[in-house]
Amino acid sequence: MMASKSLTGDLRVHGEDYHEKTELASASAGVVGAVLDTGEGGQNGALCIKVVANGAVSIADTKKLTITVNEGDASDSLAAKLSYEVAGAKAYADKDLIFDYVLPPSILRYTSVTVTCDDDAAVGYVTIYPKYLPR
Repeated sequence: MMASKSLTGDLRVHGEDYHEKTELASASAGVVGAVLDTGEGGQNGALCIKVVANGAVSIADTKKLTITVNEGDASDSLAAKLSYEVAGAKAYADKDLIFDYVLPPSILRYTSVTVTCDDDAAVGYVTIYPKYLPR
């Protein structure tokens, strides 16, 4: 799931729709991204959620970044599907991949992502968006 490569040429879902663009230092209480209609079944495994660094990103060694993918049958009723923690002592360059998750066929129609960072001194921003996978 994790890689440390730079991203180019992603085919994004809904053009420029994003789940969230957020500053990590302001995410201590959790930032809930926009709810997107990603289609029931996650387009049969052809869709993933990506979290990339938007500029340089760094998290202290004793802290963590938590990314939670939420799902629901209705856009106003979502529950956590998966949580993923990125341990501190990491630094990412602009556009480096922090996390990606292929939406499984069992995913419900609406998705959002919650970003929580327990490092008030974290540096940088993350961008979270759905992306089509090449077939």
